[in-house]
Amino acid sequence: MSKFIPGMELAEGFYHDVVGPLLGERYPELKYAAGLMGGGSDVLGFDTEDSMDHDWGPRMQLVLPDGSNTRLEGEIREYLSQNLPFEYRGFSTNFYSKPNEKRVKLMAHATSYPVNHLIEISTLSEYAKRRIGVTALEPLTEREWLSITQVRLLEAVGGKVFHDEAGLNDLRARISWYPKEIWIFLMGCLWWRFRRWERSMGHAGVVGDDLGATVLAARVGRDIMRLAFMMEKTYAPYSKWFGSSFGRLSCAPTLGPQLEDLMHAQTRQARDDAYARVGATLGTMHNDLGLTHYKEPRNKQASKRPFRIMFSDKFSRGLFAYVESSYLSGLFHRGITGNIDLITDNIDVALSASLDGKVLDLFEPQDGEEVGRPDPGT
Repeated sequence: MSKFIPGMELAEGFYHDVVGPLLGERYPELKYAAGLMGGGSDVLGFDTEDSMDHDWGPRMQLVLPDGSNTRLEGEIREYLSQNLPFEYRGFSTNFYSKPNEKRVKLMAHATSYPVNHLIEISTLSEYAKRRIGVTALEPLTEREWLSITQVRLLEAVGGKVFHDEAGLNDLRARISWYPKEIWIFLMGCLWWRFRRWERSMGHAGVVGDDLGATVLAARVGRDIMRLAFMMEKTYAPYSKWFGSSFGRLSCAPTLGPQLEDLMHAQTRQARDDAYARVGATLGTMHNDLGLTHYKEPRNKQASKRPFRIMFSDKFSRGLFAYVESSYLSGLFHRGITGNIDLITDNIDVALSASLDGKVLDLFEPQDGEEVGRPDPGT
């Protein structure tokens, strides 16, 4: 096996040097899109030599326009399996399923055809359905937006498109970020969550429960990081790459060390001081968005308690004032404060629910609430 190179570089070269020419030779009139998207450290640009042990290698997705001949997908898959080289840049183009884990693919050098390649082929609507659970060929409804995890949305819009004659970039643009009102609603829901945890963190410190206070600090810290992703209009990845991706945000050089101080604090006073610095930074970031009237970015004493809090409800209420949707407002007043990511921490449930549509029942509108279909980017 050759020395490691980034998987995205490998995939793009594989398309331009091998797959594209093969398709051009056999199907000169074919309209399609090609790229590397979906899950995987190589899609996010975090892959290393260790990543080469599974689901890594010369791979990509091919996307055909909707309305393509239903037999074409299988025909192209078979054609490539009989004509791909056994290796590209020293890496096998042949894969096999890991025993007892059929979804995990491993490179294995082949010496005869067919090649069991890792080139996924689908139509445009099938691609969207596989990634986010809906076809996304028209703007999503508010209900659909809330039912899809950020991980799924990131898989659909992340990575890189190498070639597009199938409308893939248009589809990705439609779901590249939340419509404005949903974005405001979700930020408001995150601010609303802090009001419980920040007081509990302070109370735990006062009674000498440093372990409990540290656990609560970590919980608050995670939601602050989630809010930072939201403020910078960036989908957050799953936990493995959550911290690494946070490090790429523009706020990370300032907010990152402050969060580390909060979670590593050894005393109640150090924790209180660290949280005050975090609150000032986060409040300033909120004001810089220009979405609400100015909110003082300073932690204040919680009643007569010996600790300070952000009084985060002032930020959430300020944001909710700009949510005109009766559907979104109705969800909040029924206690459904957020999307699927904020309702469950069970990633297996969240990911499967995003794809099988069951989570839509949770966001069922009630009488008098009309689910809208907001335009992307508004």
